[in-house]
Amino acid sequence: MRRFFLALLSAALLAGGTLPVRAADAVATFALVADDHAQSERVVSFGQMFRDGGMPAGTAPNVTLNGAPASAQLDAKAFYSDGSVRHGVLSIRVPPMAEGDTLQGAIFAGGAAPVPATAYAPTPDLGFTLTTRPGTPAA
Repeated sequence: MRRFFLALLSAALLAGGTLPVRAADAVATFALVADDHAQSERVVSFGQMFRDGGMPAGTAPNVTLNGAPASAQLDAKAFYSDGSVRHGVLSIRVPPMAEGDTLQGAIFAGGAAPVPATAYAPTPDLGFTLTTRPGTPAA
């Protein structure tokens, strides 16, 4: 049976433990553990809470796994009154892991949120004039 555990910052803090990742500017930390089977490269998604102002409006997350940058996407689901993200679904591309491997992760408030790769052209003016002649039968 494949099992893949995600240990979040809140779990470690509630248990009174310390986290191996010491990233001063991280808005959250987590650990990914491949406990009983090797894991191929994949995307892992999980819900993540943020402190008020921790992930400001219009910013994208920067994620590191064992200190190396990892591709990530945040789908914000709830917001604070200032527009910062309160809760979202974070998806991270995780490299292959051998049985028993642990990846220490950190989430940072990044730069501007990405702009779609395809910019849509402005909608053309589709105005038209319809002229009818009285007494002309309808088609």
